[in-house]
This record gives sequence, structure tokens and C-alpha cells, in this order.
Amino acid sequence: MPEKPPRVGEPLDIKRFLREVARAAGARGKFVVFAGNRFPKYLWKAWEAEMRRRGYTWQDLLRALSLVAGDVLDWAEGELEWERLTEKIWSALETTSRGRRAGRRVRRARSLEDYFR
Repeated sequence: MPEKPPRVGEPLDIKRFLREVARAAGARGKFVVFAGNRFPKYLWKAWEAEMRRRGYTWQDLLRALSLVAGDVLDWAEGELEWERLTEKIWSALETTSRGRRAGRRVRRARSLEDYFR
């Protein structure tokens, strides 16, 4: 069972920003999650000490966020609770980082729908 992520406050200003970007751009996907890098920077600042202790890098965090982009957007729209989102991000971080450290890339199975997000 994956460990719980370090607790971090819900960034309501970033939540609002992501929702506004999604609506203004008429988009749903990684473009929105990485807009201005505000969301990744927030998590990196909050989790950096623990991530470094575990050997995770900024790139590991970006890879993990890429995998859960749909969940981030669900959170921004109020369809997913913050605690659940951070658990999903941390789990993706552990999975992608473990695979990278083992010398293999971990890839998520993709569906046709993924290409249209």
C-alpha cells in the first residue's frame, strides 16, 4: 500500500486559476495542469524536502502530474477532494520514480480517448 503524501494545504487560488484557464482555453488536459507551472511549483515547494529525501526530482513530479492530469482537472472543477488528489499524485510519483530508478520506464496504458484530451 502506498504511503500517504506529506500534508499540504489546498491551494484554492491555484484551483480557481486552473478552472479559469480550462474554461478560457476550452481545453481539458495537460496544457491546463502545467499552465504557468503554478500547480507543479506549489507541490514542489511543499514536498521538496521529503521528495529529495526519497531521491525524487522535479522531473519525477512533472511525470507524475502528467499521469494524473485528468484527476487534477477533476479537483479544479470540484469533482475530486484535495486529499484524494494528493494521494493519487503521490502514488503516481512513487510508481514512476520506482520504475525510473530500476532502469525501466513505467508507462500508463493509453486509450484512444487519451489522445483527445
